[in-house]
Amino acid sequence: MGVISGLKRSVVKTVEGLLKKSSGLEFPDKEETLGFLKSNLISGADESHITLPEVRNIADENLVIFPETLVNASRDYTWKIGDFNESASTMRIGSIAIGKKVLHTDFGYVNLMTGDYGTREVIRDFLVSDKRPVLTVDTLIAPWTHYFRKEYFMYVLFIAAKICRIKERIPEYVFDDIIVSYPLFNTAFENEYLELLGIKSTKVVDSRSTKIVFKECYLANNDNWMHPNISDVLSLKRQMEPKLRAAARIEKQSNRIYISRSGRRRVVNEADLVKMLLKYDFKIYEDKPRSVAEQYEIYHNASFIIGPHGSSFANVVWCSPGTHLFELFPPRYVYNFFNYLAFILDLKYSAYSNGPVSYEFNSKAVNDDIIVSIPDIEDYLKRIFSGNTNEIFHSY
Repeated sequence: MGVISGLKRSVVKTVEGLLKKSSGLEFPDKEETLGFLKSNLISGADESHITLPEVRNIADENLVIFPETLVNASRDYTWKIGDFNESASTMRIGSIAIGKKVLHTDFGYVNLMTGDYGTREVIRDFLVSDKRPVLTVDTLIAPWTHYFRKEYFMYVLFIAAKICRIKERIPEYVFDDIIVSYPLFNTAFENEYLELLGIKSTKVVDSRSTKIVFKECYLANNDNWMHPNISDVLSLKRQMEPKLRAAARIEKQSNRIYISRSGRRRVVNEADLVKMLLKYDFKIYEDKPRSVAEQYEIYHNASFIIGPHGSSFANVVWCSPGTHLFELFPPRYVYNFFNYLAFILDLKYSAYSNGPVSYEFNSKAVNDDIIVSIPDIEDYLKRIFSGNTNEIFHSY
């Protein structure tokens, strides 16, 4: 998807190349990085290949929301590196530098707005005088190597999950005394996740404000920013769920819930939608800050979830198998993040858009609001709750 014109991209790459040369920094690509770290591998999980079945619009079976899709989740790696002949420290962006070699291990992440994989940000930082105070530590975890917006989905599935992976693969006594550093989100949910993982606030360092020099470091990769490796999702559940369950209120009944959105991608005619949903005993959850434990309660206690596509649906990782996720999309913004999670977690899944969808990337479409047909949604719910669905949803 060409978010930057060919000419502009060529100019940017030329300037980037000149800046790389003047900085003296080396930026190994994926294969070079894997080769460099090969002798430092401590564990890995096999790659997975999953075929997501076609998902049709519940309002019109002739309209496809998602075509059948092959998802390749590459092998995940965890490395321990140390005994350096050169200085080893953290960059502002979260990646580590060994001498002049800058290691990016989140191979799957690309900024869709700029087409950059992180190199540009490192060079930009390099051109500014580095006045960060230096902290020297024995052992470091560097779990993220990019700047990113403070998005719940990204944090849970790619940073918290990666820390869980590393935690499961190193001795407990090492983890208890380890320093964690990356460009912090500085959000309440980030603080809660780190605390639940047993990482004290004094052990968490923002890489943008402090440079860390270390003796050894634990790294892990990410190869697909939309579809995390199944092993990472399961690590997240193993590490977090017992603690969340202890902190949450678990109800015996299964709730039908609607997740509202007050910012972008809100349902324009939501008042009419909510009025209809209340007839079917739905609980309505407004879009407002909630603790991680409260979000766990809402999703774990749910049997049916409906709402506009958004980061909150990262919480389907806490749902019981068989829970039904029903996503509402604007026609120009459809992504299968949560269809994928539903598949690997054995949930039911269905989707709706008011008309044919477009798969062409549009940077403005992320803000598109949604208009729904109340009769279409109600007709579908009647069939679901009566058991007469005619296989419109997918039961994985």
